[in-house]
Amino acid sequence: TMALEDPIGLQVNGPGGGQWELFVENNRPVAFRPGLSPRCHQLIYLNADTFSRLGERQVTVQDCLRRGQVTVEGKDLRQQDLVGVLDQLCSQWN
Repeated sequence: TMALEDPIGLQVNGPGGGQWELFVENNRPVAFRPGLSPRCHQLIYLNADTFSRLGERQVTVQDCLRRGQVTVEGKDLRQQDLVGVLDQLCSQWN
């Protein structure tokens, strides 16, 4: 389980995109801050269109990951945890 102290980097490329640090507790995003710091050892990359479609629940995170529309990387990577965090974020956003 990721601790609150370990932010996850989120980079959304394209119009309306940006970079954020997501703070998670029990694999759920609880806060975010604009920008990326060296404390982000795990990163999620996607484009603005994919992020929008995820938020509208037109596609799933797993589908986007399989198609290469979502990329995750980092040390001590637990891909399933990052997928879960992104899915939770999109659920909260909707």
